[in-house]
Parts: sequence; structure tokens; C-alpha cells
Amino acid sequence: MSQVREIAQLGAEVLRLQAKEVKNMHADEMQLIADDMFTTLADTNGVGIAAPQISASWRMMILSAPDGMIVSRRRREICQSEVRDSARGRLKFYPE
Repeated sequence: MSQVREIAQLGAEVLRLQAKEVKNMHADEMQLIADDMFTTLADTNGVGIAAPQISASWRMMILSAPDGMIVSRRRREICQSEVRDSARGRLKFYPE
């Protein structure tokens, strides 16, 4: 079950760490973190959140978009995306 997590504030150690690369977005741990990120983002009425902001040191972020949510684990911009329907609406997953 997902939960609202506390947002790490400026100066928090987790925000200074080099986040780990996500090798498998479909791993149970990544799914739990993503669920918590969605829940926390919705609770804060924000437009985006990165995993380190909820004290999970992984390279993953979620952004609100007009047609759904964008889930990315890459820093660089990628042009192609895959759109999937989910319980939370439409999600875009960037390819490897």
C-alpha cells in the first residue's frame, strides 16, 4: 500500500548523495517507490517529484503532464515514449 512520504528539505544528506541507477523499473522495490512518489506528489499538489525527495536514493522522477504522468529514470531528454493506461491514469514510460 502506498504512503505519503516526508519531503526531504534542502540540506538533507540524501539530496547530496549520488542516486543509484534504476536497472529494472518493474522490480517490486521500484514499484513501491513509484507508488509512494505518486501518492506524495498528489498529496502536495506538485508538478513533479524525484525519488531522492522522498529519501529514496534512486535516479527516478515523475512529472505531471497534460495527458497523464511522465515516469523517467533518465536525465537526458528522450523523444519517443510508450504510453500505458494504469489505475492512476495515463503514464509515459521512456524507453531504455
